[in-house]
Amino acid sequence: MQSKIAASMGMDTAVESMHQLRFGKQLVPEMLKELLDVYGTSGWPYIEEASYKLLIEAILNKQQGSAEDKVNI
Repeated sequence: MQSKIAASMGMDTAVESMHQLRFGKQLVPEMLKELLDVYGTSGWPYIEEASYKLLIEAILNKQQGSAEDKVNI
């Protein structure tokens, strides 16, 4: 099981990495929480794998869904 300190460091690193790609600092923790709900705290290796590809895809899918919702209003 991953310690809270390690999880916090993972969160901070992910937020900073995604911020460099111009993803909002509020959106990233929300998406990480959703991914960790699915993968559990042992899911960090999957999230960090391939430079956060899983996280980026989740964010883009959410943004695409939000854009489609606005079009359908």
